[in-house]
Amino acid sequence: MSQEASHYYVPAPSPWPITGSLALLFMGFGAALSVNRIPLGYGLLA
Repeated sequence: MSQEASHYYVPAPSPWPITGSLALLFMGFGAALSVNRIPLGYGLLA
């Protein structure tokens, strides 16, 4: 039990977390703008 593993699997970096975060941010801004009836909001929400 006291032995340490000599090799660990390190996955390659992925762009998807940043892409998903930006998409969610734009959707949030779009939803907030469309609730306030600002025309730009519908474009960001789509």
